[in-house]
Amino acid sequence: LFFTAGFGCVLTVIYVLLLRVCTTVKTLERLAHIQVFGDALFAGLLVFLTGGTTSSFSFFFSLVIIEGAIVTYRTGAFYTATFCTLLFVSIGVAEVTSLEGESVLTEAVPMAEVKPVISQTDLAAAWGGLAYRILNSIVAFYSIAFMSSYLSERLRRSSQQLELNRHSLEDLRAIHENIVGSIPIGVITLDPLDHVSFINSQAQLITGCGSNNVLSRPAVDIFPQVETMLAEKKEVDTRLITAQLGGGIVCDQQWTSVPLKNYKGRIIGHLLTVEDVTK
Repeated sequence: LFFTAGFGCVLTVIYVLLLRVCTTVKTLERLAHIQVFGDALFAGLLVFLTGGTTSSFSFFFSLVIIEGAIVTYRTGAFYTATFCTLLFVSIGVAEVTSLEGESVLTEAVPMAEVKPVISQTDLAAAWGGLAYRILNSIVAFYSIAFMSSYLSERLRRSSQQLELNRHSLEDLRAIHENIVGSIPIGVITLDPLDHVSFINSQAQLITGCGSNNVLSRPAVDIFPQVETMLAEKKEVDTRLITAQLGGGIVCDQQWTSVPLKNYKGRIIGHLLTVEDVTK
């Protein structure tokens, strides 16, 4: 058992060193497969040294299969299940074929439950018991591989879909900003607290207020002419206002206020548009 524990520690150190060396996706995939099969060998060695097919550590094979499903998905899960099955069958065959004399397991490990069997009847019973344990293990290994790979595949597809949605939202945002930034009408959006969350270049030109001076600030502090419009909360409110800009310039501005609503119909802010209608 001390040898097995040391073997596991050595494997861990090797994996850490290889992880520092592997930098490409292909090499990382190869390392993942190597690690899964290395862990399966470790599980097989542990089972062999602690009682063979009757070992209480047989569940380590199930953990390795789940690991294979997580890091190598469906294909890796079934490859790992097949490899664990071969290891388990090999341990069982070695266990039973040694029953006619001194057991390899009992010589190697005092904890092994296998005892010498001489009669043909007992030997046949041993083979029958082995077949039963192998059959149970095969069903368990492939069932675990199927369920764990199903969940890992669902998770991978969800991650891929989220990534696609993120790129789509980024593209949509870029298109939206290009459209809003190029129209000849000033556009200002307010959050639920009526703080300015967006102002396009045309609105900055008409109002004479730069984005750095208005974003995240209360709209009524910067544009007092909209205070009444926001307070009345009409569906559409349009007003003609005479404003005085810097340098004594006076201009006529047409302001329109419309509530912004989400898909549930809840108001999440306001949309203000401003036009210079000076003649």
